[in-house]
Amino acid sequence: MATLSEFRRNKLSAVLTKLFDQDGNGVINEEDITAAVEKFRQARKCEVGSPQHEKIKGFMSKLWCTLKEKFDTDGDGEISLKEWLEGTERDSDDEKVKEFRSNFRKIMFSIADSGGDGSLNKEEYVSAFSRFGLPEAKLSASFDKMAEVTSSNDVIFSKFA
Repeated sequence: MATLSEFRRNKLSAVLTKLFDQDGNGVINEEDITAAVEKFRQARKCEVGSPQHEKIKGFMSKLWCTLKEKFDTDGDGEISLKEWLEGTERDSDDEKVKEFRSNFRKIMFSIADSGGDGSLNKEEYVSAFSRFGLPEAKLSASFDKMAEVTSSNDVIFSKFA
């Protein structure tokens, strides 16, 4: 079992609380996923029922199925922060968890890539994710860390973490 670094633990906690837990009750459930789809649709500025919206819904449906299967250890239909973090540690090499991470990255990248050019600049990144209540200063620092790896002002999907 891989042990999460403090940085990774904090990042995963923010993903749960800011991106998925839409009602702020400390757990992810199906209603949160539905609300997140709507927020992602709005952030991407796509119309209800559009191909982009349907793609987001499809990804999120698949993600929710994986979350329930791999992280909902008590079977209550909700994923707590404890289950989320323990599941990430426990199943870090599991193929379905890897698929979950890959699909999640695709959604996040697609939402932020407002120009649709396959790369993100800092303005796109900060603008997209600040809509989810993430602090702009932290987003800016996060982008700088990713851009540092690429030695560029833009981040391409393969470097998006």
